[in-house]
Amino acid sequence: MVFGGFMGAVSTLTAVKWFWFMFALAMGALVLVAVTRTFREAMHLTSDPLRDRGRIELYGRLSWLTVVMWSFYPLVWLFGEGFAAFSVSFEVVAYTITDLVSKVGFG
Repeated sequence: MVFGGFMGAVSTLTAVKWFWFMFALAMGALVLVAVTRTFREAMHLTSDPLRDRGRIELYGRLSWLTVVMWSFYPLVWLFGEGFAAFSVSFEVVAYTITDLVSKVGFG
């Protein structure tokens, strides 16, 4: 994901830039499927549904919060690097806010 976003940002050809963006989206989708489905199914297999109900619900909420927050990264890239609709300053602020909410918010 990060590598694709970086390659898209440093690419000068428009077609190459969009290829890397789509590549990063595909890799991000794989990670989000793992977070929302694969890991959740593994947790269900190793947990007692009656005893660990709160933990299962918490994981469900946190995984969807992750999906929502990580959705902002491609949007910022799309409008910042892709369409050049954001200034560099606004792009930096948008990434910083997204980082703070999605990463520091969990800690």
